[in-house]
Amino acid sequence: MFTKKVFVGIGGNQGNSIQKLRRSLKCISMIPKVKIVSKSSLYLTEPVGFKKQPNFYNAVIRLETRLTPFTLLKKLLRIETFMRRKRHFKNSPRIIDLDLLLFSNYSKNFKGKSMLVLPHPRLHLRAFVLFPLVEISPNNIIPGIGLSRNYKKLCSGQKITRLKIPFDNSLIIKF
Repeated sequence: MFTKKVFVGIGGNQGNSIQKLRRSLKCISMIPKVKIVSKSSLYLTEPVGFKKQPNFYNAVIRLETRLTPFTLLKKLLRIETFMRRKRHFKNSPRIIDLDLLLFSNYSKNFKGKSMLVLPHPRLHLRAFVLFPLVEISPNNIIPGIGLSRNYKKLCSGQKITRLKIPFDNSLIIKF
């Protein structure tokens, strides 16, 4: 099986979010058959949907993997559980959120224990993942949609700020 290019969205707005995003990055880097190739800057964004909550910190990472989409999704969900993510309601505050955005050139609804839709169905409409994705892969094609950078204008009403805070796992403080 050849290596596939994957993009994962990372976000959170509970507790020390930046530290938790860094910790999730460290956890992802420890998944066998997964290599982190690049990572975006950190972004501060307003919540989408449920507005009465703190702003979110977000980033996107690019991986190379030999895992299947479902296997990688399972590992990402395990990291969320390990970091004590609770699922209260749609768009609720969260400690960590790891979303499989793009997996190679897959454009498919996968059925199984958990539904997986690739590419992520709202990727091109959400500044909090689209801007970091375009930062690290400006010429990326979203299967069934088109060139990712062409969709930034659809997100123009969403507040997003690129931060000048390092996003790497070398600054992790244990908690």
